[in-house]
Amino acid sequence: MFAMDTLRAWIQPQHLEMRMLRRYRARYASQSGPYVVLDEFVPEPLAQEAGRFLIEEASYRASFGLREVKGEVSQEDWQDADEEKRFFRFQVLDEKQWQDGLSPQARSYLSLRAAFGGRRFAQYVATLTGLTLVHETEVGTHRMQSGDYLKEHRDLGNHRRVTFLLYLTPGWSEQFGGTLNLIDSDEVETCIVPKFNRLVLFDAVANQGHYVTPIQDSAGGQSRVSLGGWLHDGRD
Repeated sequence: MFAMDTLRAWIQPQHLEMRMLRRYRARYASQSGPYVVLDEFVPEPLAQEAGRFLIEEASYRASFGLREVKGEVSQEDWQDADEEKRFFRFQVLDEKQWQDGLSPQARSYLSLRAAFGGRRFAQYVATLTGLTLVHETEVGTHRMQSGDYLKEHRDLGNHRRVTFLLYLTPGWSEQFGGTLNLIDSDEVETCIVPKFNRLVLFDAVANQGHYVTPIQDSAGGQSRVSLGGWLHDGRD
């Protein structure tokens, strides 16, 4: 299990080597739909422990959504709707499980989640992108299995500026589906495979949309798990 002081030391803006920082900033600024992909972002043992918890121990609840309906809907309403109106189907981490005793893997996951919701991560992303961000972070965890998907949309509203996703499923293959597809202002799509320990950052305002392709039957019993959320700007 990783101590919080270890995580604080890990996510520090000064850990971005200057040449690397310039490269990432230039890449982010040059794209009509800015994004950055950072592989092997989390210390490997921590990523493995958190991923093991999310795949082997954690419990989830099903979540369904329809176009033009705010929030979740019941499974019955989702099934009764026409296919073109179905917006998403995936699973959300069940927070009630924290009432029970925690395994070392669960504690590592909670430490990781706290780090992504903290001020240092917001400062890290602000340094990386050159954007002005405030310490006001939304964080959540999702699981996707065969048949799950998320259709095209934008993450606008509630002062959201940067979307972040950390993938924590070892051995995930592109043929399993579940790829993140970003659409820029020129309608060009970028496909990002949810590789283990890969962090994706993209501009929620500048990007024109994104979606997650359906999980294929070839994934078998494997789960695509990710920790993600949004960093906010200071606009009124």
